[in-house]
Amino acid sequence: MQGSCVMLHHPETDSDLDTLIASHDVVLVDFFATWCGPCKAVAPAFEALSEQHTSVAFVKIDVDQNQESSQRYQIRAMPTFVFFKGGSEFKRIQGANLPEIEKILEEVGGAGAQAVDVRSLSVKQLKEALQDRKVSLTGCVEKKDLQERLVVSLKQSELLAFLKLAGETIDPKAVHDRDDLVAKAKQYL
Repeated sequence: MQGSCVMLHHPETDSDLDTLIASHDVVLVDFFATWCGPCKAVAPAFEALSEQHTSVAFVKIDVDQNQESSQRYQIRAMPTFVFFKGGSEFKRIQGANLPEIEKILEEVGGAGAQAVDVRSLSVKQLKEALQDRKVSLTGCVEKKDLQERLVVSLKQSELLAFLKLAGETIDPKAVHDRDDLVAKAKQYL
């Protein structure tokens, strides 16, 4: 996959927003309107921040499309940025104040993490990076692509164990072509 991939959430309902807030430690919600000039101006920077601060869930809510969430959080001006940590609102910024947004993002965990693009890593490096808490993974890899890379990296004995767990009848005494095992394992992804 070439280019960058922005991971923004666009909940359509208040319930969808609740689910996002509950499933992420830190969430930044951009309440915007399509007709709002400052909202349009700050949008590219918001997307760029979502690539730099991958431990934060970035959410965009169109106040005209999701009025329930807009009313619930008493949004009176656009853009309004609302930060959540551990499920609770802890900071609110009205207006396109990017320096303040960046400052808060650094305070909630963005500082000190080295950004690593997952698209450039070998499977071994990816496994090591996932264990390193000082590494922030960036880039966009489809889940299936990542799973395929991991399957391809498995040793023949690991492939046999994976297929057995998947319910395949495998004769351990038979000679197995590794490529055939990989192809069979990919069917379960």
